[in-house]
Amino acid sequence: MLREGSRGTQRTMRPGGGKTRLRLTLVMAIAAACNLPGCGTPAKATIQPIVTTTETATRLPTLVVPTPRPTLTLPAITPTPEVPVAAPTEQPVNCRRGPDVGWEAVSGLQVGSAAEIVGKNAQNTWWYVRDPLEVGEFCWVAMSVTAAFGNLSQVPVVLPLTASVGEVTVATDVAYTACGEPNTVMFRGTITTNGPTEVQYQWEVRGDKENTTSPQTLVFLSFGTQDVPDPGAYTADCGEYSIRLHVLKPNDTSAVDLIVIGPP
Repeated sequence: MLREGSRGTQRTMRPGGGKTRLRLTLVMAIAAACNLPGCGTPAKATIQPIVTTTETATRLPTLVVPTPRPTLTLPAITPTPEVPVAAPTEQPVNCRRGPDVGWEAVSGLQVGSAAEIVGKNAQNTWWYVRDPLEVGEFCWVAMSVTAAFGNLSQVPVVLPLTASVGEVTVATDVAYTACGEPNTVMFRGTITTNGPTEVQYQWEVRGDKENTTSPQTLVFLSFGTQDVPDPGAYTADCGEYSIRLHVLKPNDTSAVDLIVIGPP
């Protein structure tokens, strides 16, 4: 242990006392140094954000397809014909000889076809048209089953034709007995008309013996064929004869059968 003498005073240096003073000196030096500019609270470090680049696929623009608009279908415009015509409405129709279903059908109209109107009946229920199947001919179609187009104001009233007899048939049966004796002859026949009418007819026998019956009448309510009533048994001797079924009205027409009465 060292001893300093000063003014007769001795100081005793304790072990480790020099190190203490050295440490104090360093602390003061550091403190003095911190009084310099820039010394103080340490500057905070600036943390730069890390930008992460992520590759993304380039998105193409969405293609917008416009929704098609519904097509507007306009009804077909059919010009009104100047010439009046009649056409079936739902199904084919008959074209008849006269303005009634009692008349014979001579032609017809198919759906989609039309016939020129040239007249009508007085009751305004039937059209008189040009026959669509026969050039130069005419027939009647019912208004109830047809549609008419065109100028109908000038369509005239047409009087229908009178029904007529179109066909006559005749046949005979002979029951031979002997010449010089009465031999029985039976007549039969048919008459056909094209419409409703009254038919007047008679039987006429010509030959070695002649005879004519009185006129008879057949009523036809519609077109068709009727059997002519048997006039009864007729007797004649051997010889040649003609048997005629003669229609007098509504038109004059007839049919004839030639017979020979004799031994077979």
